[in-house]
Amino acid sequence: MLFNSSVLSFRGARVAALAAATALLLGGSLTSVRADPGDPGDPDALLRIYVEVTNDDGGTATPGDFQVEVEVNGAVSLHNAGDEVAVPVGELVWLHHVGNPGYENVSIVCLSPGVINPTGQFTAADGTTFSCTFTYDDQPPPAGLTVIKEVINDDGGVATPADFELLVKQETSEANLVSGDAVDLYAKVPTWIGEKPFSGYTQVSLVCLDSTGHSVFVDPLYPLPGESYTCTITNDDDPPADPTPPVTPTPTKPPVTTITPTPKPTPPKAPSNPGPPDTGN
Repeated sequence: MLFNSSVLSFRGARVAALAAATALLLGGSLTSVRADPGDPGDPDALLRIYVEVTNDDGGTATPGDFQVEVEVNGAVSLHNAGDEVAVPVGELVWLHHVGNPGYENVSIVCLSPGVINPTGQFTAADGTTFSCTFTYDDQPPPAGLTVIKEVINDDGGVATPADFELLVKQETSEANLVSGDAVDLYAKVPTWIGEKPFSGYTQVSLVCLDSTGHSVFVDPLYPLPGESYTCTITNDDDPPADPTPPVTPTPTKPPVTTITPTPKPTPPKAPSNPGPPDTGN
């Protein structure tokens, strides 16, 4: 399984169920035991243990199929539904469930007069009676998932399916797989299927088929109890990058030479009123 089915969670108090639990689950007188060796003369509180079982996914277990642990001062004792346990006054008492395959412990609720404690622990007081109920729910049959990787190499790539690391995630758990691996999933739990990035390749499709060959929604996948799925992730190699075109140099124009023309000489001006020619007379 991708997940540990014995994960403990609490759903809060179930006050009304306790009265019914006494009649339906015990079926007779309580068995009296002591939680630790202690001094028989020490004052004790009383712990009564009840077990409720919900079978709504095909389970057949009964309260008698479950055992629970009572821990006081580091000493752990094992008890059954219907046990009446003497616990020393003033000590912190811890209750633990014992896993049963196919069942999840959904709550441990302890009641004493005027007190509801949904944490599975309490400090005993002289003369106080605690009634603690362990509730279990059967889990649906797991679904099966096989992941397949396909690789398209049409642009010079050389990777193979084995080069890719595939991922399957349910809630907070994640499995790292390779192509062809199979994994069991909790049914009815959202499931994400993907892969780690691989340089030079792009994912082009993710297709999941059920056992009848029908395509199913995968964002996320909600596996049905007992169903088998095959999911194929296809990657295509990226085309090579276009080569950078050569840079064409910009032609350089020759420098322009500016020629300054040489000015022409100005001829002397003739006198405006010339006198008569000198004859020497």
